[in-house]
Amino acid sequence: MLDLWRRVYSVADRLYALAPWRWMEGEELFGVEDPITKEIGFIYVMGHRGEHFGISRYPGTEGLRVLQSLQDCDINDPVSGSEILLGSCQLQLSWEDREELDQRDKQLVKELGLKYRGTQAWPFFRSYEPSLYPWFLTEAQLLTLSVALEQSLQVFQRLQNDPVLLDKMKENHYLVRVLASDTWRDEIREVLPAVKKITVVSQIPSLPKLKSIQKKGCVEIDLLLFPATRGDDPEGRPFFPYLLMMVEATSGIILSGFDLLQPFPSLDAMYGKVAQTVCVSMLKDKIVPKEICVKREVMAGVLAPLADELGLQIKLKKHLPELDKAARGLMGALRNR
Repeated sequence: MLDLWRRVYSVADRLYALAPWRWMEGEELFGVEDPITKEIGFIYVMGHRGEHFGISRYPGTEGLRVLQSLQDCDINDPVSGSEILLGSCQLQLSWEDREELDQRDKQLVKELGLKYRGTQAWPFFRSYEPSLYPWFLTEAQLLTLSVALEQSLQVFQRLQNDPVLLDKMKENHYLVRVLASDTWRDEIREVLPAVKKITVVSQIPSLPKLKSIQKKGCVEIDLLLFPATRGDDPEGRPFFPYLLMMVEATSGIILSGFDLLQPFPSLDAMYGKVAQTVCVSMLKDKIVPKEICVKREVMAGVLAPLADELGLQIKLKKHLPELDKAARGLMGALRNR
């Protein structure tokens, strides 16, 4: 595996010297088909605003959906972009300060006889999976990423001479690098992004009891990303739990909907249980609001069946004043522990 690492660091050094983030605009997308799995990995370049240099491979039609969501999100809302990234799969090469590297990364660089110096100059390889902490690459992942990076380098070099290379595509068509008969070539393929589907828990035992409670007021509801934890396995890969918060919009009182939800077996499965958790909390507090205010469409979607059953209104708002205040207080307390 050391030879494979040597190959990957070599292409990483050439990519760093080329620095495509300096002259690419961030809208260019192309694919590299994995010769073994035949899965298309879509390539995304980070660093156009000079904050974080990196190149990522997003797998398949789901990866394409994620990339389109990133391009559509508000650049002034970093939280939204972070949540999209944490809910996605990708293999990433970035360049970091030495202090950001794990001891295993430093040892590998030493074994390869490589030297790096300066800020954002050290190659850093990680696997990202939904709501899991960035982690070390397996041999299979490293091989997949090495192929993607090598073919990306070839495309970047051509883009320098032909800046409109990727602008000639029809809608939903992409340049894809494909290995055929031991030769890499371009193919133009139509690829549609995956459609995100969340299966909401439909059987909620507490619903009939909630119908007898008089509706009043407004409750602000959101899922907040919590600091990473290893859970019950101290040796396991850390993950990011989500905190479900429910706050009365007039009083600012935090309701008992104060639950840590784990993103297992998947992030979508966790979202599917939100309505059930909200119902349990409402029953415990004996509160059924006339309105539920949320600030993300995904929350409006998962709470829609609940609203329909209870005759509530769901409103999308840019800010949730009382919940945001409570969240700042909670996060501040966690940082000062």
